[in-house]
Amino acid sequence: MKANKCWITIAFALVLVIASCAPTPAPTAAPSPAAAPTAAAPATFNWKARQGETIRVLLWNHPEVDYWEKNIQEFKDLTGININFEKLSVAEQYPKTLLELTTAPDKVDVFSIVPPQQAYKFTKEGFMEDLNLFINDSTLTSPEYYFSDFLEGTRKGLEFKGIQGAMPMYVHAEMLMYRADLYQTAGLQPPKTFEELKANAAKLHDPANETYGAVYRGIGPQALWPFSAWMWGYGGDWVDNELDPTTNSPETVAAFKIYGEILGKYGPPGPTDLDDGRMLSLFQEGKAAHYMAFAGYALQLADPATSKVVGKVGYAMYPGGPKGQFPIAIPTGIAISSKSQHKEAAWLFLQWATGKQMQKRVQVDTGVLMPRQSVWEDPDVAGDLDEKVPGWRDVMLQTLNLGKAGVLPVAEDVAAARDILGVVIKTSIQGGDVEAAASTATDKYKKLLQGVPKEELLPATATPSS
Repeated sequence: MKANKCWITIAFALVLVIASCAPTPAPTAAPSPAAAPTAAAPATFNWKARQGETIRVLLWNHPEVDYWEKNIQEFKDLTGININFEKLSVAEQYPKTLLELTTAPDKVDVFSIVPPQQAYKFTKEGFMEDLNLFINDSTLTSPEYYFSDFLEGTRKGLEFKGIQGAMPMYVHAEMLMYRADLYQTAGLQPPKTFEELKANAAKLHDPANETYGAVYRGIGPQALWPFSAWMWGYGGDWVDNELDPTTNSPETVAAFKIYGEILGKYGPPGPTDLDDGRMLSLFQEGKAAHYMAFAGYALQLADPATSKVVGKVGYAMYPGGPKGQFPIAIPTGIAISSKSQHKEAAWLFLQWATGKQMQKRVQVDTGVLMPRQSVWEDPDVAGDLDEKVPGWRDVMLQTLNLGKAGVLPVAEDVAAARDILGVVIKTSIQGGDVEAAASTATDKYKKLLQGVPKEELLPATATPSS
């Protein structure tokens, strides 16, 4: 028995010795990186991501849009995307865009929008893609786009009931431009109120020498746009908190009266025919003492090739009434159709067209008012503007900070509301019975709003938290 145990012990020891002398097996090699499955690399933004696609843009004639069209080859080279560019007048663009978005929305990729005119209808019908879906996706938005660089008012002004419906193109802001040389001779100060404007216009009105006291919009439906600043200044508005019309209130009627009185007494012949083109022409020719219009026209007034008043123009914020000064500052937008078949390609176009560098170039080369903070702070832009139009930039920044945007009547059919209430403007300019005209127009305005749920008439810029 002892012998057996001895042999077992020897045999076990021998196994250990043999095992210890045997070569160590090579470790199993880990799979090489080439052979191992790899996680997909994180996607990054790429301007060429949609090359070969074609998009259709439907825009209105405007210096900024013209500038894009002139430089469109840059976009094609950058992205490889083809583009069909269609431009219409503002009057034509709205009905055509509405028709196409209603009947064939997949045939439109990009379109422009003026919120006071179009936002109600376009929001209700869901025509606009929510651009937050792109802004918040780093694979679709260039890291250099800087959405937060847009002035807050311009971003908020294009938020429609919870969606970012458009990107800011430019700001339509209005100011008072006046003949500084005539003011100096007469010893006048720029008016801060409409009553002061009336007094200054009366003093400088000299029709025998073709110098008229003031020019601003006189065509009724068009005039409602600037009239809103007068209305707010007198404490009036289109509707009350219950969304019932207040266009015959004492405050709004007072604004109607002074708007018409100044233009009727101290405007040029045919004041009810005054539109933007005629107004600009009269002031450029030195035939008006005051000019209340789109602030960007200041650059044209400073161009000796087209203007006879170079170096003779002063700038002031839009006057106000007893309730304060409420200048007009409205962001216009560029949107993507919610039914577009090329949304990502369209978004690339929006980024190119409204990017920091493009907007700086547009500001410098055309004088159009840009919505980016960085443009206004850029030393090149500031220096150029201060040289061409001294004092203008300071007034412009005041206007942008204080401006309001609700310049048109609350309605689903804004064009019809403009036609109805525009009659009051015409009556006032012609010296008619403003109270009676406002009462009749308000009754018609009420009927226009009947049957439309009030929640649909809330401003399209209202968000769920506002």
